[in-house]
Amino acid sequence: MNENELSIKHELIKLVSLYDETTSEEKKLVLYNKIAELANNNLDNDYLDNYYCSCSIEEFCTQLSIEIIQPNNHNKTEILNFIHTIFQHRNNIDSFDYYIEKFSLAIEYFYKKPQGTLREYIYHDDIDTIDAIINKLNEDTTIYL
Repeated sequence: MNENELSIKHELIKLVSLYDETTSEEKKLVLYNKIAELANNNLDNDYLDNYYCSCSIEEFCTQLSIEIIQPNNHNKTEILNFIHTIFQHRNNIDSFDYYIEKFSLAIEYFYKKPQGTLREYIYHDDIDTIDAIINKLNEDTTIYL
């Protein structure tokens, strides 16, 4: 994580730790607004109320603090660099997940794939090499009527 993401993560941990079932609704609303303002990802009340069911506060705040690379007009070289960066961290699950989260939106947009496709290819289809993922992303998955 870069310095800005780390700073946001630490602030989010402080705020999220104050947000629990004993917190009044008024204070929850104030905390939610502060958390949502800091978060680099979309956040809704249900997700904030129930994150602890699937991860720790640290994991939750890490995910919220990641600066997602937006799907602007990236060229093929940039996209390939994003893919290479992801796979360079294949053996460190935390870094691997971080870079998938950071770059997947831009990669999927470039290859005209729905959101979540990259994760599906890596985790569900067990594609674990750069060449294999690029080939899979290049496949035409358009449904023609």
